[in-house]
This record gives sequence, structure tokens and C-alpha cells, in this order.
Amino acid sequence: MRILGIIASASAILMLTACSPQTTVSGIISDASMNTVTVSTADGETVTFGTMEADRSQCNGLPLGAPITVTYSGRIEDNFATAVKISTPAEYCLLIGDWILLTESTEMGISIRVEGEAASINMATLQYEGWSLDNGKLQLYGKSIGNGQTIDFIEEWVVDKIDEHNLYLRSEDGSMEQHFIKR
Repeated sequence: MRILGIIASASAILMLTACSPQTTVSGIISDASMNTVTVSTADGETVTFGTMEADRSQCNGLPLGAPITVTYSGRIEDNFATAVKISTPAEYCLLIGDWILLTESTEMGISIRVEGEAASINMATLQYEGWSLDNGKLQLYGKSIGNGQTIDFIEEWVVDKIDEHNLYLRSEDGSMEQHFIKR
């Protein structure tokens, strides 16, 4: 009889755990380790999630500054909760790296870095400083230096295709296309 009571109690606990509502939090990755990810939300909250048992099938990496959606069950206590599922956009994570536009004379391009930072590769007069990605549109910004003046610029590109080796960009009106390879 006692064994039946223990089994019934364990079953009740499992059912409560399985039925606990799941909540989703979206934000930007502000820190990541092997077993945790810290998310900064739009309303200024910062929450760390345990990731050991999370479904990562839609997680394409955890680079700092990347958008992330975390589904968790239970409550956030002391700014910590256990993630059930983690997802990050593949396109965003694939963009991070050095992208080279091959020309006849030299390698030049852009280094797209975590946390929205960017840098020029072998381009003294075009200094990239940052980037963002929104709905398939890549925005690059920085300073154009030449003829004794410095001018702020913003370039907007549509990401036509990206994989681990190639990046195809085109202007929104289709008048310009660029093919970069990952270095």
C-alpha cells in the first residue's frame, strides 16, 4: 500500500511538472557559457538560463549581441531559470566572420563581429564600424575618409543568400550585387 502511495505521489509531481505553463522571453545575448545563456530583454531585464537540457534544434550559435528566444517552464527566481528551448536566427549567426570581396588587385572586405561591431579589411578610406540585421536586410555603417573630410555613411543591403562560405548581397533596387567569400 505504501508503494502505491509513493507511485501516486511521484506521478502527481511528474504531471504537474509536465503541465507547467511555458513562457517565452526574447532579447539579445549578453553572455554565454557552456551551460548558460544570459538574455537582456527590451525592457532592461537580464535573465540567465540554464541550457543543459534545452532543445537546441533551432539554436544556430550563441554569439554575443545575437537575437535569441528562450522558452522556459516554471518561474524565474533570482534572475535564473532553466530553458526548455533556445532559438537564434541562422542568418545572423552565419554573418559573423571575415567576408572578402575578391578583386584583381587585393583582398578587401568587411569583418562582421559580435555585438554589432564591424571593421574594414584592407580599405583605408572606407571604415566600417557597425552592423545590424533586420528581416533579411543588412545595414552597415561607418565613416568614409578622403579629400580632407570624413563623412558618416550607412549602406543597406538585401541578403540574397548566405551559407558558411558565401554571402550574396544586393542593393534594394537590384542595381548592385556583391559576392563575398568567408576567409
